[in-house]
Amino acid sequence: MNPWIIITSSKFGKGAIAAVDIPKGTKIIQYKGKLVSKELGEKLSDKHRDQITPIGTGTLWLFTLNDNYDIDGSRQANEARYINHSCEPNCEAINYDDEEIWIESIKDIKKGEELNYDYGFDEPDERFPCFCGSKNCRGWIVSSEYEFKKGEKERLQKEYEEWLAEEGFTKD
Repeated sequence: MNPWIIITSSKFGKGAIAAVDIPKGTKIIQYKGKLVSKELGEKLSDKHRDQITPIGTGTLWLFTLNDNYDIDGSRQANEARYINHSCEPNCEAINYDDEEIWIESIKDIKKGEELNYDYGFDEPDERFPCFCGSKNCRGWIVSSEYEFKKGEKERLQKEYEEWLAEEGFTKD
């Protein structure tokens, strides 16, 4: 049990909230799970994409560790897998020597505040819109360095809405 966080329900299914005030620069929790090859990681990622729910929740907790391995947080995991994405994060994931991933606070976090970090996907996917609600939300779970092409957000939104309709869901 981690002394810094409590796992609770959130608008994304489950989330991690601060159990106590957490000072900026704190190593909060190591992201743990089973080491899997890149090949298996890709297969798990593809499977997850096909099984994701329309509100973005799913069971994939895959983290890139290095050129050879990913960490599968669905097996041999800990509470770190419940820290959600935000376009305005209060934490970041730090990769130490391609051997360990730690979630660290990048600002002071008050007790009861939800912990989050930027998942930093390389490119947007229509099945992964962002629901973080921050004033600087990019609309899609994608790295802050990603530059959307003209009309790309609109295309993604259209594809997302088509997918919702195919699955029998509405946007509301």
